[in-house]
Amino acid sequence: MPFKIENDNFVKDSNGNPIFIYDDEVEAGVDPVALATRIKEINAESKKHRLSAKKYKADLERLKTEFDGLDPQTARANAELIKNIDESKLLSADKVETLKRTIRDEFATNHKLELTAQKNDFRKKLETLQAKYDETAKRLDQGEVDRGLMDSLTAGIIKEKTNLGNLRAVRGYFGGQFKRDPESGKMVGYHWDSNRKIISTNTENAGEPADIETCLKILYSTDPHKDGISKTLPGGGGLQGGGGGGGQAGDILLSAADATNPVLYRAAKEKAAKAGSQVVFED
Repeated sequence: MPFKIENDNFVKDSNGNPIFIYDDEVEAGVDPVALATRIKEINAESKKHRLSAKKYKADLERLKTEFDGLDPQTARANAELIKNIDESKLLSADKVETLKRTIRDEFATNHKLELTAQKNDFRKKLETLQAKYDETAKRLDQGEVDRGLMDSLTAGIIKEKTNLGNLRAVRGYFGGQFKRDPESGKMVGYHWDSNRKIISTNTENAGEPADIETCLKILYSTDPHKDGISKTLPGGGGLQGGGGGGGQAGDILLSAADATNPVLYRAAKEKAAKAGSQVVFED
């Protein structure tokens, strides 16, 4: 769970920023504005490295052309050697060409290896930065969805119509229907039976993706399995949090991991509804 939540509320640090729980269990407040600024800086740094690599390659090709593939130090040493040898001992033309080719090939090979090593190093750094960016974006997306779900849980359709008892249960049931649209950059809800976006019917935002609360209302009204979560319908016991792994006799037990899978959760709800019991998930 990316955010630290107590009593169904986000826990914030002394600066009012939400606290993230990272994979290594470290807790830290995250300033969204500072994080977005850092991402821009990382992208700018990545662009700078790419331009530097491109310039280095262009300079290398220019030097290879200017010196015809010869290492300046090697050329200087060969010139001194020629000055000190007797003309009668000069190499024949074909041997001179062979020597030049050898020197030129050696120079090109050494610089090619150097350039390849630098490119590989840059690629690794870029992959590391991309992985950090992707992880940060994923956590921010989950945070945006969680805020919308929490709002509905406290004062929206989830509180009004369902017996889903906490954020983890709401996220497990509805959270999979939301994802970031790569084209618009907005958080978008999707219908249960397809990849169709849920579109706003509000006259001010007609044709635009609906906000999270509107999406939840539509998802609830069109959910073929809503009997299992509705307050007013039989079997609407709600997903309850287990304290130590167990409920009342006859309850349907579901692990916390399985509770986040809408298919497994709905199957458990249907089974509980038929048995006249409720779903309880184990920690």
